[in-house]
Amino acid sequence: MSIQKPKFKDIDDYINQSTPEAKVILQKLREIIHQEAPEVIELIRYDMPSYELQGKYIAHIAAFKKHIGVYGISIEEMKAELMPYLQEKGTIQFQLTGSIPYDLFKKLVNYRVQKEILSS
Repeated sequence: MSIQKPKFKDIDDYINQSTPEAKVILQKLREIIHQEAPEVIELIRYDMPSYELQGKYIAHIAAFKKHIGVYGISIEEMKAELMPYLQEKGTIQFQLTGSIPYDLFKKLVNYRVQKEILSS
């Protein structure tokens, strides 16, 4: 049995292999995560960019043909704001052709960091 080699060596590699539209969005989401959690550790997990703080994941982000998927953020208190972007439990999709709600993403990350990671 052979061990599967990772597709990406790091987040820069992942972003660089994405489409031009996705690159811009992925980089902006990355910047927001770093603003809200300067001590974040960047990893590739499940073949996608993952961001960890104090041993807990803030989010996993993946680029697809028509959208950016955000995983690991499931905040019940913001369900009404997230409704246009929610797909399945724990999955948020931002369409590449639409306006990306960066302020909402910042709010999600801040909530996750402050309420679910740093306060635990």
